[in-house]
Amino acid sequence: MCAGAALLGPMLLGLIFANSPIELRYLAFATPFIALLMASAMPRWLRYTTLCVQATALVGLMTRPETMQPARITAQAATPFLSGSAVLLPRGNDGVGIVGAFANEVPGSTRILVVTPDASPQQIRAQVAQFSHVVLAMLAQDASSRATLPVMRAALADPCWVSVAERLNVLAFDRLCDDR
Repeated sequence: MCAGAALLGPMLLGLIFANSPIELRYLAFATPFIALLMASAMPRWLRYTTLCVQATALVGLMTRPETMQPARITAQAATPFLSGSAVLLPRGNDGVGIVGAFANEVPGSTRILVVTPDASPQQIRAQVAQFSHVVLAMLAQDASSRATLPVMRAALADPCWVSVAERLNVLAFDRLCDDR
């Protein structure tokens, strides 16, 4: 029952809230229960081999930079540009995953402006009108955030804004015009 509930629960929630497909990592919640069911059927040498492979995989996940969360990588790339800047961040599908993860990785004084998928370039320019420096955190983790990124770029594709840096998932802009 635990193995089935752990697999079916997130799928049903995804269907109920029209938020499918769910992330595959949620299916891993069933792994311990399925492992307990299968352990008695496995020969002892296969159990030990499986445990060794899983332990090695976990160590790799914890230590390799390739498995770092996108918000952390983006925050590290944005750090040199944060002083006196506003950060534009796509809201994304759930409004928490992207924003919360990024906010946890940057200093508490960072000004984060969340851009919703239905925002227009004009609305975004109005949001950043008071800032001289703007950083775009280009975090594309779901359909909503991917749809928001071109609008964020378009908002600063304006003669008053000039691109000063581009790093992994980060675009930094400076204001040329002083129309505040």
